[in-house]
Amino acid sequence: MHYLKMKLYNTLLIWVFLLSTQISKGQTSYQIAGQIHSAKSVSKVYLYQMDKGRKLLDSATIVDGKFSFKGQTAVPIAASIQVKGIRKSQDLYLENAVINLQLYESWNRPNIVIGGLENSIKKGMNSTPSTSRIHFQKSAGITKKLMKRVRSV
Repeated sequence: MHYLKMKLYNTLLIWVFLLSTQISKGQTSYQIAGQIHSAKSVSKVYLYQMDKGRKLLDSATIVDGKFSFKGQTAVPIAASIQVKGIRKSQDLYLENAVINLQLYESWNRPNIVIGGLENSIKKGMNSTPSTSRIHFQKSAGITKKLMKRVRSV
């Protein structure tokens, strides 16, 4: 019995180590791919760092409603995307990850940001209480099942 617990413990440690090395290797640059949904003819999009005001980091030309940014950042930073001629902007965390954006001119449609750990955390924190409760209940259920398995070994 003791042998099985030690074996399970060692296996978990190995998995944690392997996952941590993969996470630390991770993405070494950011890649933002975006699409704009607008009735207006738009030509430029701007990437700003949000630190004591806005600081322009980069700009890109919009071609067929699509744009992209590439670069590197040492740490995740608060940023914003602004399309020239549209008043609505999108806040996000700029981090070394692949980030996809769907930007809508209409205030009735929320913009979509997918990609990056910090953006996922932000999305979770901005979700409604009922959605957060469902995610918490699912993760708590999975944790309870895992703990029962560990105790039974």
